[in-house]
Amino acid sequence: AWLRDIVAKQGTIEKGEKSWSVFAPILPIERDLQSWYLEHLLDDMVDKISGLAIYDAYLLDDLPDQLHHLPRLSFHVPASPQELLRHVSLGVDVFTVPFLADATDAGIVLDFTFPAPARDINTSARRSLGIATWSGDHALSVTPLSEGCECYACTKHHRAFLQHLLAAKEMLGWVLIQLHNHAILSAFFAGIRTSIEAGNFDADVAAFEAYYEPTLPEKTGQG
Repeated sequence: AWLRDIVAKQGTIEKGEKSWSVFAPILPIERDLQSWYLEHLLDDMVDKISGLAIYDAYLLDDLPDQLHHLPRLSFHVPASPQELLRHVSLGVDVFTVPFLADATDAGIVLDFTFPAPARDINTSARRSLGIATWSGDHALSVTPLSEGCECYACTKHHRAFLQHLLAAKEMLGWVLIQLHNHAILSAFFAGIRTSIEAGNFDADVAAFEAYYEPTLPEKTGQG
């Protein structure tokens, strides 16, 4: 009824007024428990909605075939870039990524690329997904936040300056980290699109999981 009312309201918008896209929610329960609702979507709504709002990405396989063409917006919160990749493989198109802001609050500079770099055959250690810049180890470091990154924070500042800002509780420190972390995620998704287009996605995911630690670093400083 809620969805039907929204669709009906959308139909009353006059020319020139601001419109919106309707993403029908798919509940995080088994298909059989929402079968009547899904049938209603197929019979009466499929041509009136713009996409699907997903709350459990692992239930996407249960979607009716007639809904597969619709974009999927996920509210299933991923804990790591590896989980983002798993959601992409399940068919999610648009994401919310709370771990980006969580990392920024913790003073963690994200440091990963997709596809992953070639692995060093001389070591079996996995590389960290981020750098905890609260650490005093960075107090004298004049290297960029992340090597090779072209974002504003990395091209204009260095780790020592950032570590000083965090230690002084200066808000600019978190602003610079957030700018950088958004740039890392933007490049990450650009890499995903390129990998899919090239037909290498599954192999690139396996290489990424072998190259990086499975979780983000633990928070070491104050938020």
